Amino acid sequence: MPSEHFPPEVVLQALRLGRVDPGTDDAAVLAAERLLSHPGWDRLVRQNKVTALAGANLQLMGRPRGPGHPLYAVGEALVAEPPRIDAESIATVRSLIAPWEERTGQRCVGIKGLAVRWWYPRPHLRAMSDLDLWLPDLDAAEGLADHLQTRGWAVAADEPPLIRANGRRQLGGVISMKPPASPLPPVDLQFGDIVAGPRSAVPLDTGTATAAPEGWRRTGDADTLLCLLAGITDRGWITGKDINDAWLLTQHSTLPWPVVARLLHRHPLAGAAGSLADAVASVYGTGPVDLRPAPGGYPVGEPPNATAVPPSDPVLPPAQPGPLPPWSTLILPPRLPLELP
Repeated sequence: MPSEHFPPEVVLQALRLGRVDPGTDDAAVLAAERLLSHPGWDRLVRQNKVTALAGANLQLMGRPRGPGHPLYAVGEALVAEPPRIDAESIATVRSLIAPWEERTGQRCVGIKGLAVRWWYPRPHLRAMSDLDLWLPDLDAAEGLADHLQTRGWAVAADEPPLIRANGRRQLGGVISMKPPASPLPPVDLQFGDIVAGPRSAVPLDTGTATAAPEGWRRTGDADTLLCLLAGITDRGWITGKDINDAWLLTQHSTLPWPVVARLLHRHPLAGAAGSLADAVASVYGTGPVDLRPAPGGYPVGEPPNATAVPPSDPVLPPAQPGPLPPWSTLILPPRLPLELP
């Protein structure tokens, strides 16, 4: 049974509440209060995976307006919701894996949340339900899975290993590991090419991996973007978390655009890239805005299997002024060169 689409302006305001630094002025507070008056707004925030960030923003809005302000109380409850993966639990997982790396000479690479969480105002505000680690091939992933099993971990019964062969006959997939009865987070061991839909996978250039806090290496910026776009392509829609990751990527890094352009042409990622760039411009830029995907694009803020609801009044004000991400005009498919070396 498909879920019900929220009105477009409610989706947009939820995404703006869950963005990095939405502002705390009276206009931002009014927009937040309007959102909170809409039934089901919290479900919309949760499905976009911006619960903690939206909660922290509500706290910032409510705090200067006096003790007991309702926005602060709502924000406090959102921030406290699980799952919340803290630095201590990540460090514990790191200490479990380090001996295997030393013994085998293999090195895990942190992808997805482990690659971008440090760009958030506080790392724990970036939603993470598990830790995603990349290994070069199936043998390495199985070796690390065996190592974790000797320490009480188990292959997730509800998420059996996914192994796919792409057109180049190379393997990509994931082995999901569940921890023993403890507060440790699950770990997804991604290996080989990153799955990007049922018929494609994206290779990573691990030579660009860099050091990250807590002893991990993290993907380089181009691979971080490719992992983000591959996830959108595989999932079929864009979340608020995707939009924030993309925005922060453009603010904290310098991407090698010729390399990215080649990869977007080589893999079916251009549609996701164009939709994501448009979504970042809608949420972080100025009006007018439109969350409807272009032909070949992806829906934003809600999964595609939902029934439409007509817009409701009043129309939301435009987002606060701010610079648009540079790649919003660089990687939209029509602007890519038709032939690349």
